[in-house]
Amino acid sequence: MFKSPLPKVREFVAKPLAGVLLRLERATTVVLARLNVPGAQQSQNARNILRAFGIVLLIAIALQAVSLGKFGKAVERETSLRMLFIARSALGLDPALDPRIKIFSYDDRTAAFLKSLDMPAEDWVRSLNAIAAREPKLIIVDKLFDRTYSEQEIATFKDGAAARTTPTILISFVHPDEIPFREPLDLNLFPERLVEDSGEPPRWLDTSPGKIYGVSRALAPAFTATGHSLYDDDGLSRAVHRLGSGEILTQISLAAGGKVTLDRRGIRLGDQRVPLGSDGKILVNFAPRRVYAKRAFSMLAVIERARRGLDIPVVNKGDVVVVLPGMYTGNTDWRETPFGSMSGGYYVVAMANSALTGTWISRLEDPGFFVLLAAIFAMAVGLAFPPTKLLKTLGIGLVLTIAGTLGLFLTVGLAAQPTIPVIGALLASAFAWSSRSRAEQLEQLRMAKELETAELVQHAFLPGADLVDGAGIRCVGWFKPASECGGDWWGHFVWDKRIDFVLIGDAIGHGVPAALVTAIAFTVKSIFASAPTEPDPQHLLREIDRILLAMNSNLACMTFQLLRIERETGRMRVLNAGHTLPTRVPRAADDSRLKPGQRTKVIISRGTLLGQGGEFSAGEKEEELKPGDRVVIYTDGIVENHNQKGKSLGRNAIVETLASNAEKGTAELRDALVIRYLMHTASTPADDDATLVVIEYRPEEKSAPEIVAAPPGIEP
Repeated sequence: MFKSPLPKVREFVAKPLAGVLLRLERATTVVLARLNVPGAQQSQNARNILRAFGIVLLIAIALQAVSLGKFGKAVERETSLRMLFIARSALGLDPALDPRIKIFSYDDRTAAFLKSLDMPAEDWVRSLNAIAAREPKLIIVDKLFDRTYSEQEIATFKDGAAARTTPTILISFVHPDEIPFREPLDLNLFPERLVEDSGEPPRWLDTSPGKIYGVSRALAPAFTATGHSLYDDDGLSRAVHRLGSGEILTQISLAAGGKVTLDRRGIRLGDQRVPLGSDGKILVNFAPRRVYAKRAFSMLAVIERARRGLDIPVVNKGDVVVVLPGMYTGNTDWRETPFGSMSGGYYVVAMANSALTGTWISRLEDPGFFVLLAAIFAMAVGLAFPPTKLLKTLGIGLVLTIAGTLGLFLTVGLAAQPTIPVIGALLASAFAWSSRSRAEQLEQLRMAKELETAELVQHAFLPGADLVDGAGIRCVGWFKPASECGGDWWGHFVWDKRIDFVLIGDAIGHGVPAALVTAIAFTVKSIFASAPTEPDPQHLLREIDRILLAMNSNLACMTFQLLRIERETGRMRVLNAGHTLPTRVPRAADDSRLKPGQRTKVIISRGTLLGQGGEFSAGEKEEELKPGDRVVIYTDGIVENHNQKGKSLGRNAIVETLASNAEKGTAELRDALVIRYLMHTASTPADDDATLVVIEYRPEEKSAPEIVAAPPGIEP
């Protein structure tokens, strides 16, 4: 009876995984809390981060699977490997071809001379023996010798082999299926093996299906040994094949370094360790084709000297000779390398050069970890940075990755293949950025609603018009909100028809918190305005400070300034709680209260911010106003908002504008300041509200309702 596996899947997979994810979400929430992320956003942000991490993990797994397939290997070959080899060549750091390696090519000249694509048996024997006469270490023949030879030709090969003392080895290959009409090759037919008999094969050596094919059984004893020259077009060559029969066939060029020894760690050639990948393959240390071509000799010269019974003078004792019979035009033995298509014979030469000199390349395998690492890094960047910084950071990361990869390749011969990890990083960053964009859009929508509420609150506390025209003073104001609602406000009230109070404040921060602070200050002001006895300005400020401190929030702060003006005497008290300093502008240029050369006076009275904590202290200053005097008060947005070049207007510009327009009327003076501010900031979005109030003392005038327009094209 069939039982559904779903209950066990839920019990042993789904539930534990859900528990892990829940713990991760809680841990992420704790981290976000310590980073002062608002509590309402912690859980959602934690879920977003975990969701992004899950997607990144899926991306890494998918790309890991791709990297192990043919497509992934082709991508790495055409990008990473090609970049590494070509960059090394451009820097002139190609692996030098050892002078002990001698290359003889059966080229077009040789084929034309013999009028054949292959040498007769007599020429093969004479040529090999002429080379062997110089006592080289080894002769490698990149030829199968798999055509049908006559008994006389076989006898000629065997007689020649008997006269040679130099080991002569030839290639063979492994085919997974049995080839019709061809007899598999038995390695016992050769006098020697290229592998030391080390007993039990190591565990890492996998068994390859198939059989060995190559030289005919009758001709095999004429050569010392055989090895394969199989090469993958992704730049790799399998070092050793172990067949089901127990026979072990090594790569033919390894013989240049001596006998091959297998152990539990891999392959040794004498004292050198050959770096194998987990797949048992070697990354071939290629040089450009020209490096091999310019060192190759034509077989024609060997044939001619051998026919005359002469040896080959370019060959020296201890050399490794590589004979390449397939170097004529029309030969189809071409292989894809990091330098493009190249004759398969040059692959044999490249491997022999590494075996002789020990200049191998190691591979940094298993890109899965690096894919995951790159994807997590890119996800973090995508979640943290806006598009411009994201592209810049990814660009820097890409440059560092390429530089690091190239540095490892050039210095220690370690080939990393970062293409798949880079693709993973790009996909992860794109996903993270799109997720962040969606979250930001939702956040912007929420903030827009919040700011709309804050602006409604803020505007409710501003005077209904920009004009306050009373019996003792006249105020003209101007307010320009920031791109994100700030906390500026100003107001006026009269106590007992004798004393005018003008107040201006700037709540720290933006949005609803700033509007809340403004509402508190406005409420306290309203309570004091209706008090039966004259309000004490110091008490009013201390009361606002007490309430803001009771809110227990470091955002509940504001700068504040209060002007108390007696209508009859012109006596003015200025109380300042960390606000910008007011400026008095007399109407007359020859006012005796001014120093020579001055046209305005800054009233210095400082103090601590409301709601800041600690002992509150308001700065206080007294001034005597004369009829026609103007007092200008403003918030820091007037002097600190930047223009397109990032420069602020500054207090000096305010003083200069007031001095040059001091003789103008109150509204015109206000307009001059506004125009100067707007010309400076132009179309640059303001970071903070900008509020400006000009107060004129005129005790001799009675209330005269008047509509004072804002500057042309400027909304109050």
